[in-house]
Amino acid sequence: MVGIQLTALHYVYLAFIAAVALIGAVLLPVAIRVGLPALGAAMAMNLFGHGIALSATILFRVLQN
Repeated sequence: MVGIQLTALHYVYLAFIAAVALIGAVLLPVAIRVGLPALGAAMAMNLFGHGIALSATILFRVLQN
């Protein structure tokens, strides 16, 4: 069985993903409090998360080389 070797960059990426989820969890009640419907808040969080993830992927690919 082949094990997976994680580098420091992988750990940074995993921490980054967790941070995005925590930011969304903090911003959801704020978005609902200012009057954004729950579905609108969920869509905004989804777009934010995908945008951050795509930006981070390019950054990590550059750092890896």
